[in-house]
Amino acid sequence: MTIDYQAFTEVLGNSLKDTLIDVLAAKASFGAKNYVAAPDAFNGSRAHYETFWRSIELYVKAIPTDANKILAALSFLTQGGADAWVQNWVQAHDLDKKPETWARFLKDLDEKFLDPCIAENARESLAKLTQGRDPADSFFLKFDELHTKAGFVVPEHHDIVLVDYLRRNMRRLTVLAVMSSYESKRALTDVLVVQWLIGGVGVLPG
Repeated sequence: MTIDYQAFTEVLGNSLKDTLIDVLAAKASFGAKNYVAAPDAFNGSRAHYETFWRSIELYVKAIPTDANKILAALSFLTQGGADAWVQNWVQAHDLDKKPETWARFLKDLDEKFLDPCIAENARESLAKLTQGRDPADSFFLKFDELHTKAGFVVPEHHDIVLVDYLRRNMRRLTVLAVMSSYESKRALTDVLVVQWLIGGVGVLPG
């Protein structure tokens, strides 16, 4: 039997090259250090879903492929209703034959665990939110969180609806100071504030 050493060498070289590529790819996917803290295991509670969602979104940013992001997320869905959902989801998706996108996976998560009344509840909380004795910074943190959850992210909503909330629920001098330092980025907002300040109001309360 005659061995073609040149052909054998080429085959061996290509095999080693392919193996090295696979190893480097695996290292890039799993070996890179992730400096973000791992999320706590999620048990399917809607009350804790938003916290888990934010944590997993940060955690998977260091993972380059959608497939590995999904696998990482599944590894934290290990308790209660979340564990049961994972079993059903994995059975319904053959990731080897039909890879799923990370965006589609997040949509599936939202459909199962996101509170369907979150926007409505946020609008109710926003309507009741008042500054009281809180500093403006603390009030705006709460306000920003609620207005995002409420879905008020369209410019028209920002300029009309949200300014109305602010003017009713914050001290007037605070609103004036904030709007005056906003560098006129939203002309409509400034007009609304001026109209409110001069519309039938003779003296501003301190």
